[in-house]
Amino acid sequence: MDKLSEAEYNTRLEALQKEHKQQLTSLAHEYAVRNREYKVGDILRSDYAIISVETIGWNDGSKCTLPHIVYVGMELTKKLVPKKNARKMKIPQFAVVEKISKKVCIGIEHAVLSEINNEIEGRNNGSN
Repeated sequence: MDKLSEAEYNTRLEALQKEHKQQLTSLAHEYAVRNREYKVGDILRSDYAIISVETIGWNDGSKCTLPHIVYVGMELTKKLVPKKNARKMKIPQFAVVEKISKKVCIGIEHAVLSEINNEIEGRNNGSN
């Protein structure tokens, strides 16, 4: 049996480590994606923000948790309208407290539109 040089050992070790890291990343991504609970367009509330989901990313969880989905979107007020600062916020899936239903959102949109229509009608009636 031929000797294995230190250089060849190090080259093969690095290749194995690189392949192992790729496999771990692939597994982490699969875990996060397969456990995703929400989609783009959903409105989510955490203890620190309400957002309308615009994009979905993931975190490998290597620092302290399991791999997980991260939802990114425009921060909303309690009335579910974009905040004036137009700040994007991130909410990891484990921090989501609730999904706010579309029916609630439609009701709020209707109430806001009604309020705007009443203002316009009031201006029109006042100017005649």
